[in-house]
Amino acid sequence: MQHLKFEKPLNIIMADRHPLILEGIKTLFASKGKKKPWNLFTSNQVDQGLIDLVITQKPALLMIGLAFTDNNLIALINALKNGAPETRILILGSITDARFMRMAFKAGVDGYILKSETPLELLNAIQCILDGEVYIGKGLNLFEEAPGSAKAQAAARTTEVSNFGLTNREKEVFHCIGEALNPTQIGEKLGISPLTVNIHRKNIMNKMKVKNVAELVKIFYENQLFVTG
Repeated sequence: MQHLKFEKPLNIIMADRHPLILEGIKTLFASKGKKKPWNLFTSNQVDQGLIDLVITQKPALLMIGLAFTDNNLIALINALKNGAPETRILILGSITDARFMRMAFKAGVDGYILKSETPLELLNAIQCILDGEVYIGKGLNLFEEAPGSAKAQAAARTTEVSNFGLTNREKEVFHCIGEALNPTQIGEKLGISPLTVNIHRKNIMNKMKVKNVAELVKIFYENQLFVTG
């Protein structure tokens, strides 16, 4: 995926306390050509000042740089989502603490990627999030224990998938959604068409009474659901 394609320029804000990170993001966006499909704004504020900026600008995407586990960030995300609920949020982090990442997704984050990833992967994450999907970066595990372990299944399953009345196929699709796979990837994994995946996904959202895929992923990670047949 070399270029992002949108019908009109979108406002994007990158917030990070470190000037070098902000300059690097500016360079990356500028390198995509003179006719850019975005308007990039940068800010060194990751506090109330950022909340005021986002509420004023109402960007399509907010990227927040994070160098450590900052529990204040969870309160910040809650405030951002309350003030600008349509703004999508992508965290660029340097930490892989599973509990913190789950808290971030529960608060309203739409994606999490490590700062060590390539520029191309960042653009892939941006495209994914602006398409309404949820992005979880490569190598990230939002579980304390490995998802397939008996210990994890016994300790973490706080809500049974069966309570939602999902069919076996819907459970499989839901598990793939929890892994942040897109419809094409889910179709390839399960041997069905992307159109069929979308039908299952719509049925799952209706049964779980949610409006979008991001809410499905948040249910998955908030409850640490492990889907079994």
